[in-house]
Amino acid sequence: MASQSQTLRSIVKELTEKANPVILDATLTNYTPLLLGDYKGRTKEVAYSKSQTYYTILADPTKAIIGKSRWLLRTLIATIGHAGTHSEAEKWPKLTLRDCKGNIIVKGIGLTQLIYGSTSPRWKGLYTIQTQITLLDKDDTDNSVVNMDFLNKIPRLKLLTLNKKRTKSDKRLIAPIDVNKVQLRLRITRRNQCLKITLENNNNTKQIEITELDKLVISITLITLQILGVGAVANRGFGRFHIIGNKVNTQYKEDNPISNIIKITEYK
Repeated sequence: MASQSQTLRSIVKELTEKANPVILDATLTNYTPLLLGDYKGRTKEVAYSKSQTYYTILADPTKAIIGKSRWLLRTLIATIGHAGTHSEAEKWPKLTLRDCKGNIIVKGIGLTQLIYGSTSPRWKGLYTIQTQITLLDKDDTDNSVVNMDFLNKIPRLKLLTLNKKRTKSDKRLIAPIDVNKVQLRLRITRRNQCLKITLENNNNTKQIEITELDKLVISITLITLQILGVGAVANRGFGRFHIIGNKVNTQYKEDNPISNIIKITEYK
């Protein structure tokens, strides 16, 4: 019975991946301390199972990764000189999307909008970013002494802990999680839609290769995680992550996103 269930799962996985190809599957770990701070200032919360008590992380980084990656792409477009504001960068350049029969699906959509989605024009993003985050040291029993002087330097936590006595248990919940204690599984898929993407300007028309978009999305996402970090402030949010060893599965090499943007949008 177990083998039949396993076979069914593998078939479903294979069909899903054919429908939406995986362009990146990587495992990363934090190289800066992770300090979130919810409305009570906590980074972790206590979870219970039948046999043990353990800690879990209080937030999901997916939206933060998408938001920061989108910001980075707009910033690079503006840096190259194609836009004066982030609003202009969002809509640059004007792309036309057609189905396999040549019918126009969307006209005048920007590169950032194509990748991450847009409400005007209405378009669901071509790529999906999924994450799974794991706290490796779930017991965290060694973290019994927390340097409150350090935490009090962070305005939000100082405000939340003002005139409050904290027990050791409370302090553990608001303490930062040490480096290499968080594992992040990152998976990027592309919607498998028969799509022809063209850049049209005056009498010039250029068809954009989907592989160039794949390379751009990968490089933007990895730069966001490895250099910029994610969170309201990178050092006070999820922080920065790097890939663990060779735990990365992609057919593309990491590339320079500025070169990617130029290659995608220049006429030859």
